[in-house]
Amino acid sequence: MKIFYKILVISFLCQFSNPIFAEDFGFVAYYSDAFHGRATASGDLYDVDKLSAAHKSFPFGTLVKVTRLDNNRTVTVRVNDRGPYIKGHVIDVSKKAAKILGILGLSDIRVKIEPIENIVIDDNKEAEFPSPVVDTSRGEDPVKQKKLKKKLKPVKPKAPVLPKASAETAAPTPKFIVPEAQIVTSKNYKPFDLYKIQLLRPDRAGFGLQVASMSNYDSVLKQVADLQEDFFQNILISLEKVNGKTVYKVILGPFPDVATAESYKSHAKKKKLSGFVVSLKTLDKM
Repeated sequence: MKIFYKILVISFLCQFSNPIFAEDFGFVAYYSDAFHGRATASGDLYDVDKLSAAHKSFPFGTLVKVTRLDNNRTVTVRVNDRGPYIKGHVIDVSKKAAKILGILGLSDIRVKIEPIENIVIDDNKEAEFPSPVVDTSRGEDPVKQKKLKKKLKPVKPKAPVLPKASAETAAPTPKFIVPEAQIVTSKNYKPFDLYKIQLLRPDRAGFGLQVASMSNYDSVLKQVADLQEDFFQNILISLEKVNGKTVYKVILGPFPDVATAESYKSHAKKKKLSGFVVSLKTLDKM
């Protein structure tokens, strides 16, 4: 009998000590648009229009319910990346999920995250998500919404009838190959190779952590690979003219305020990466 009770207690404790079933509280952030099309830790490409998220430990494919604590707005996202690594933050969500939560342009938003038990989506399959938002603060009834959704059948619009083009005027539609992209780290970086680079210009707002300053572009690529090896994300490059020479400043960010940037600085220091906080607004412009 004693052995039976011991087994029962151990099973009970194991059930609630397993992180996949544990809810958590903390701050939420969302991806920068600069990450659109880039590979995540799972190998998926980040898409601003999909409901995805980054978490430190949940298995890839886990569905997680994210709830704002100030107004109960919710969204269900699929974990396909690792992070966040800022103290107090528990999850990073895609831009679409951020829109649903209503956190675009906001910071210090606290949320509760709840993994949906026993539901893990295969990474090679498209996830079927439930209705993303049920705003209980406005008295919306999820049961009524579900019934209404069944009644309202989407009407597929008819394609417009276009005149057929002759063989002489019809131009072939160009087809592009979308190759599989592999994230580059210090382990697989090569000085001479083919790399996919997406060049975007972010807003000069917030703060960053400058971790390097170089005069050689090849060194910049190697530095980026080293940072990605340690799972650092949101890597910015500031090109500046100093004494007639081009200087490449490698910066992690952006962060909404100095306090958050300093917190990230402490995290980077634990990974033996030193740097200092800079204002992105005051970086030299050419």
